[in-house]
Amino acid sequence: MKIPRKVEKHTRDKIYAENDPYLSPKGKGLVGVAICKDCTAVYHNKKWFLDPKLYEEKKH
Repeated sequence: MKIPRKVEKHTRDKIYAENDPYLSPKGKGLVGVAICKDCTAVYHNKKWFLDPKLYEEKKH
């Protein structure tokens, strides 16, 4: 019969992202608009859109 053992927390809980320059502030998302040149997706208001009209509008 196996003896139950205590399971430790994952190491993911111990990652501190407060000083990470690549992450935006918590809950903020990216500032402004981001455009993917490969798939023409547009990041706006914390969401990605695959809208050709929006891409053309934000590209300029």
